[in-house]
Amino acid sequence: MRELMIEQFVHLQLVLGDIGIKKPSPVAPPGAGDKVNTILGYVTWFAGAAVVFGVLLGGAMIAVGKMSNNHGAGSAGGKILGGAVAGACVLAVGYTVVNSLSS
Repeated sequence: MRELMIEQFVHLQLVLGDIGIKKPSPVAPPGAGDKVNTILGYVTWFAGAAVVFGVLLGGAMIAVGKMSNNHGAGSAGGKILGGAVAGACVLAVGYTVVNSLSS
């Protein structure tokens, strides 16, 4: 069964390749390109600001927890700091993927 599916898939690729069907390139609707780019720019800026705020808040909570011997605040600060670092990774990967797809 599996061999038959693979054979049919290869045959379909050969047939479609022979008639010249190609992957279409993405085209923005008229007038939407600038608006979408503006919205994506705002989202990227706000995400970057949230990452910076999370790093500062997490660091401050860790410091306050250590100075006041409040382990709960230190633990929460560590979680916030970890979330900010994870958010920075998601932002960096997402930005790279979106740029590679739009090029």
